[in-house]
Amino acid sequence: SINYVNLQTANASTRFREIGIKKTIGFTRRQLWYQFMAENLILAMISCIMAIMLVWYASPFVNRLMGGETLSTDYNYSLLMVVVILTALVTGVLSGIYPAYAISMFNPVKALKQKLIEEKKNGLSLRKVLVTAQFSIAIFLLVVGFIMYRQTHYMVTRNMGFDSENVLFANIVTDKK
Repeated sequence: SINYVNLQTANASTRFREIGIKKTIGFTRRQLWYQFMAENLILAMISCIMAIMLVWYASPFVNRLMGGETLSTDYNYSLLMVVVILTALVTGVLSGIYPAYAISMFNPVKALKQKLIEEKKNGLSLRKVLVTAQFSIAIFLLVVGFIMYRQTHYMVTRNMGFDSENVLFANIVTDKK
């Protein structure tokens, strides 16, 4: 979602002419905001549908690859679908608020002249915070993934101090009351 917000605000320059024309013919900031929010919601819902279809059609392959029933293809649960759709809607709204606000604030004259948005050079902007957060999360996930790999490798290759092939297992049940 953070990456989407960054891409939308960076890609706003390709829509300057459209925004300038719409503002010139009488679109209000609110109408532009609603348009961009609707686009974000539609995109989120299409992504949700594609994700459900991908899981639905890929789960037999993954199950065959893993050698068991790891992914169930029984997605007839109405509660699960409601949660997935609500998650897509909330993601669409939250990821669309800032880009819709930023794009609807463009000056029509500057937008028609294809002028870039001037950002504060030393100030703190939401875009800078989002980019920093995105890189921080990426670095954190890389470090955690590396640590998990090393720990798993250690557990698999570590000498346990006994021969695991010749171990007796007994299930002892006691009848204490």
